[in-house]
Amino acid sequence: FLFADKSKFADFSSLPLIQGISNPVSISLDFSEADIRDLGTLFSKKSGYNVICEKSVRGSVSLRLNDVQWPLALHHTVGVLGFECRAQGKTVFIADKRKIESLIPPTFPNDEKGKKISIQFRDTDIRDIFGIIAKQFSCDFITGKTVRGNVTISLNEVGESEAAYILSASNGFACKKVRNIWFLNDGRILQESDKTLNFPESPKNDQGISLDFRDTGVRMIL
Repeated sequence: FLFADKSKFADFSSLPLIQGISNPVSISLDFSEADIRDLGTLFSKKSGYNVICEKSVRGSVSLRLNDVQWPLALHHTVGVLGFECRAQGKTVFIADKRKIESLIPPTFPNDEKGKKISIQFRDTDIRDIFGIIAKQFSCDFITGKTVRGNVTISLNEVGESEAAYILSASNGFACKKVRNIWFLNDGRILQESDKTLNFPESPKNDQGISLDFRDTGVRMIL
């Protein structure tokens, strides 16, 4: 059985079950007034899948589940609050059903054979996490002034593009890599600046520099 706040309780019978999970393990859970995001982290540990909550996923549930396959258990757990689950690869995304499509990432062929990383952060500035991901892959990064907020996220064995996309999309931002630089900003702004970001390559004999700024005006940097 599951309990949730009556005002948030939804008829989740219409929500689709999670598809594409092979050989799911069964789990047992017993919690009272558990935070849905903390439960997402628990499901991730028990299933071996990355479980990602979109930033608006909030609420608490009380539940007792005995020997239930984890995809069905997760569907019921988030469904009582009106949220939907969708799996792609080794990642399950949780969001309002009106937002779930925008959260599903494209496929990243270059990630399949490349380096993989695992990260786990709690209540950490999104810019710091993005910077760590970029550093892991020897890339530079620039974030826009609207990029703010602390994030709790856990990812296991993901490639560069997938890690960057999941972090940005689950928190309402967009990202794009141009040559060796990652840009993180509001999606609309990033789309409008497409032409600007496609800058010409520097001559090979140009002297390189290193910069590291936080919340600094463009004029000051220039």
